[in-house]
Formats: sequence, structure tokens, C-alpha cells
Amino acid sequence: MATTAIAIWTGNLDTIIVFAQKYLVRKKPEITEAQRQKVREELIEILLKQVVERLEDSLYNKIRIDIKREEQRQRVGQGNLIPAQEEETEQITVNFIRRTFQRFLESTPPKAVSTSKSTQELYKQESIKGRLLILGEPGSGKTNELLALARDLLSQAQQSLDKPIPVIFQLSEWKAEQDFADWLAQQLFEKYSVPFVVSKHWMRHHQLLPLLDGLDELRRVDVHKFEGYEQTKMKSLIRGFRHQQFWIPSAVRKVFASFQIFFHKNRQIRAVASDEITPEVLDQQWIAKQIQCVREINAFLTRFALPLVVCCRRKEYEALEQQGEYLKQLNGAIYLQALEDDQIHDYLHKLKLPERKRDSLWEALQSQPELMKLAHSPLFLLILVVAYKGQNISSTEELLDEYIHKQLYDLNLRGAYPKGKAPTPKQTHHYLSWLASKLDFEGSAEFLIEKLQPSWLDTSKAYNQYCWMFRLIGGLIGGLIYGLIHKLSSGLSSGLIFGLSSGLIFGLFGGLTHITTSEKLSFSWGAFYRSGLGSVLIFGLFGGLSSGLSSGLFGGLSCGLIFGLISGITASQIDARDKTNANQGIKDSISNGLIVWLIFGLISGVVGGLFNELTGGLIVGLTGGLTGGLIFGLNAACKHLSLRIALYHSGVAPWNYARFLDHAENQRFIQRTGGRYRFVHDLLRKRFAATLKEN
Repeated sequence: MATTAIAIWTGNLDTIIVFAQKYLVRKKPEITEAQRQKVREELIEILLKQVVERLEDSLYNKIRIDIKREEQRQRVGQGNLIPAQEEETEQITVNFIRRTFQRFLESTPPKAVSTSKSTQELYKQESIKGRLLILGEPGSGKTNELLALARDLLSQAQQSLDKPIPVIFQLSEWKAEQDFADWLAQQLFEKYSVPFVVSKHWMRHHQLLPLLDGLDELRRVDVHKFEGYEQTKMKSLIRGFRHQQFWIPSAVRKVFASFQIFFHKNRQIRAVASDEITPEVLDQQWIAKQIQCVREINAFLTRFALPLVVCCRRKEYEALEQQGEYLKQLNGAIYLQALEDDQIHDYLHKLKLPERKRDSLWEALQSQPELMKLAHSPLFLLILVVAYKGQNISSTEELLDEYIHKQLYDLNLRGAYPKGKAPTPKQTHHYLSWLASKLDFEGSAEFLIEKLQPSWLDTSKAYNQYCWMFRLIGGLIGGLIYGLIHKLSSGLSSGLIFGLSSGLIFGLFGGLTHITTSEKLSFSWGAFYRSGLGSVLIFGLFGGLSSGLSSGLFGGLSCGLIFGLISGITASQIDARDKTNANQGIKDSISNGLIVWLIFGLISGVVGGLFNELTGGLIVGLTGGLTGGLIFGLNAACKHLSLRIALYHSGVAPWNYARFLDHAENQRFIQRTGGRYRFVHDLLRKRFAATLKEN
């Protein structure tokens, strides 16, 4: 109202309206076709590099055996299929309970009808239309088959704009509460910074090819883990407020006290209910989630005319069929058959092994039916060749344990550390088991160092260490800055004391939030004008009324610049990015934070110096620079450092995580692609996680 009155009084209303429409209410420009093509080219280049590296570094690359395949179109309703017991409805849980649940049974694989067609050739068939299901046993090479298909399709997409972009998505990360198309778009944004509007455009215009890996790997519902997780997070929040030595409104304290009472009662209820939770009930909940996922995929393909490929274990998919559910929008299915005895024999004779060891292994396979059964899997055959030393092995767990033990104690696989500096085999095993358990809980196959979060801390002691370490770092930074400021007026010692105390108090407010990195920044002049001009008017008016025209003008310009810069700096939107280095997100956040600190400091210092000489300029510059740097990167770096210290002192993670993961890569436990890490096989990750629970 005041601005309008001034504009009418001065006769400049029309000019102000035009200025506001042009600069203050400017619409966000739409992404052009050229920008979309740029994102497409960058993404294809990133994906192709990742896929090639994963294929070259995979265990399957070490074992060259032609896997036989079998077409099973009946799996997707293109042949004889078990009829559904009732029609679909939106109430998945109700329908599921009405059906007779059968626990996963060991069923005999379909009779082999081998085909000479490769997965790539079958995918290209006109009747398939790019919609394919890949089935197989554990360790049969389903993911490797998907990677090989992705490599060929990416090469084609790189050469032709008409070809869709194949992207591998991990269904273990699927969120049941989210629309499937929205989940795909979110994955593209989180992993490769592809804007939502671009990914949605690709879906509408048939330019995206989802390759969905791990329908059988959907996150299992575990009441005990979920109970512990939610209580830990809420306890941390309540504990943080309880221990703070600053004033909190009584209403807020009452709210958190009610939360504490609620979770205490909830824990008692869960303690009674947990006695009724059986493996059968958990399996029911798990397959109910798989049913929902299958229906979401079918609905997605009905909505979008896109090609799509899904990987799943045979046994888990058959459990879905027993419930009358299947991927009915797919047009073909292929089954990767187990190795035959003569294939295993031929492979062993082609290996460059001592004749005695080779013959001993073959004799053991013939004399131990359980061992031969394991060797029918390409993955387990390779592990046998590496780890077998004449011992009796009758299960997958025993075989994986032998492989882990052999790799841990192989002195030739410790090149990442200087001599005598490598963690002990026991430490390495514990670090990897803890990491595997966290990935299992998060439902994630990939690990990035910068994605470590305070929620990964297991104990109250570790959480308190994290909080107080962050407060100490905040106090040190505040002490240095305010010490320099007060040196100009009241001496260095008093400035340091004031800075340390004020920084420590400021740090009490932190430590409880999610760590968000600032990896790439851009600047919006529109946001700068809108926020900056508003701040100048508001702070200038109040400052002028309370302290005079000069102080009002100084306060208005200073606040306008600071708030304008904060609003103007945003995350970049029009490019695709990948993690090429270990902990790249934190390193980029530090760089961006220092750059923003310098820019904020210089601009704020110049403005402060104009109105309050050199001393005022330095004070405003240091304060403004620190504020900007903390907002855009340095805050995340401080929290990450505090978290790493807490994890290290808890004994669950190494101090130098990047070097340790390189060490684990040398031992053939971890596979690295740029700054992304994953276990060489999901079965190995699960075994590491299981050993942590056993211990």
C-alpha cells in the first residue's frame, strides 16, 4: 500500500508496474529443445561409461560361458498362464488376504527349450515391441544380461535421436507411496540432475526406456528394524531439544513431550504385537508390496507407450503368478538357464589352473551333489574356483563365507594402503558388514560417501558425539570470525572469547537435520531483484524510522544485497551430472561455499565500508561472507565432517572412506564407478549384512 501511494503521488505508477512485470514477476523460462538435447547427450555419455565400467569389472566378465536361454512368453500372458483367481481392484491388501498365500516353495524350473536367440535379438523382435521380462536363478547373470542390453541400446541411442534413452533403475529403491512415473523422474533428478520437466517430456514423447532391475529385491517390511529406526530418529529429536541450554517456547516443549509419550506407548504395543509377527506374515507383506509394484508397472505402461525391461528371480515371480499377478503389459519373457554339467567341466578345463587343483575340484563337484548344485550358477562357479580348498561346502552361505575369508586374508590384495597401514581383516569385515546392513535398510544398491546421514548412527552415544562435534566446529568458526571483528574494537582475546561462546551457542541449533550438499550453483537475476528490492524497502523503512535516514539506507542496502544474493543463488537445472570422484558432493560444497563466502564478503564489505568506513566494511563483509558460505555448502561440509568423526569413533566406519573402498575394491568386494560404489553382487552384500546380525 505504501509503495502504491508513493508511486501515485510521484506520478510513476505505470513505470513501476512495467518494471515489476519485467524484473520482479518474470516467469521462469521454459526449457528449449536444444537444452533437452544437451541433457540427452550428456546423460547417454554418463550412462554408457557407467555400464561399460560395470561390465568390465563384473565377476561375470571373468567367466566366459555361453548361457542358454529359453523363451517363456506365458509368463507375461502370451501363452498358458495360471489364471487370476479374481479381478484386480485398487485395494491390494484386501485382495491379497482373500487369496490363499503359499510360502515361497522350491519349484522345478520349466523344462528347457533352448533358443539360439540372444536377449538383444529377442528384444528387437517386432512382436516384443521392446517390452521384455528377464528371469533366472540367483547368480545366473540377470543383471549382467541387463547391462549388456543397456550397452547396446545406449550405443544405438548415441547414434540416433529416434532411439529412446535406456536407463537402469533399481526397484529396491521404489517407494510404494509414489506414482511410478514420478518415482522414475525423481530417480533421474537425484542421480543425474535431470530436471523433472525434461524426464516427464521424455516419457510423454517415447524417449525413455526404463530398465528395471530387481523386482525380487523390493525392500522387505521388517517391523523390528522400522521400530528401531523411527524411535531412534524421534528420540534424537527429543533428546536434542532436551539437552539444549537455550530458551524454547513451552508449547513446543509440550508437543515434543507428547511425541515422547506416544512413542513410549507405541513401543509397548509393538512389543506385544511383535510376538505375533512370523516369517509367513512378513512374506505376505513383502509379496503384497510386489503385487503393488507389478500393478504400478502395468498401469505405467498403459499410460505411457514406452518400451520397458524387467529383471526378476524365477521363484519370486512364480510366487506372484500363484497370486494371479503378472506383468501383463510386457510382450515377451526369457529365462536364463542354469549351467549344465558338461559346461562346468569344459569351463574348468579351459582355466589356467594347476592340473591337480582342477581335477580335485571336479571330483569334489561329482561327489558332493550340493556343491554341484551351487556350481550350476555362473556366479557360484567362479567363487568356487577362487575359494575352494578341499573343504565341504553345502550351502550358499558357506560358499560366500569361504570367498570372504579367502579375499580378506590374501596379502596380495592390499595395494590401496601403505605397508602395515591397512585395516585388519576383522576390521574390514566389520566395516563392510555395517555398510551392507545400512544399504539393506535404506533399500539402496549404491553407496556415495557424501550421502552419509545422521540417521545412520546406531547409538545415542554416537549421536551425541556428532551433535557436539558440530557445535564445536561451529564455535571455532564463529570464534575466528568474531575474534577478528572484535580485534578491531575491543582486542583479539575478548573477541575470541565472545566468538567461541556465540559460535557454540549457534551450533546448538544444528546437528539434527538432514545433510544437503550444494554441488552446483547458478544465479537468477529475477529472484535477486524480487528479494533484494523487497528487503531494501522493508529494512530501509524501519531503519530510517528508528535510527535516521543514513542508518536506514545502510541497513536497507546491506540486507537487500544479502537477501537478494541468497535468493538469487539456486541449484543448476539444465544439465546432467554424474559423480566422477569419491565424495565429490562434499568437495563441491566446500568449493561453492568458499566462492559464495568471497562474493558475499566483498559485496557486503564494500557496502559496509561506504557507510561506516573500513571497520564497518570488514565487519559486514566477514559476517555476510560467513552467512552466505554456510548456507551454500560449508554447513553441509561441517556436518559431514562431524558425522565422519562420530562414525569413526563408533568403530563402524574407517576414517578415510575413499581409500578403504578402494581397498575393498582390490579385494573384489566392492565395484566402483566414478564416485559410486556397490557390492560386486547383491548376494554378497546380503551375506555381509547377515553376518553383522549374527555377530
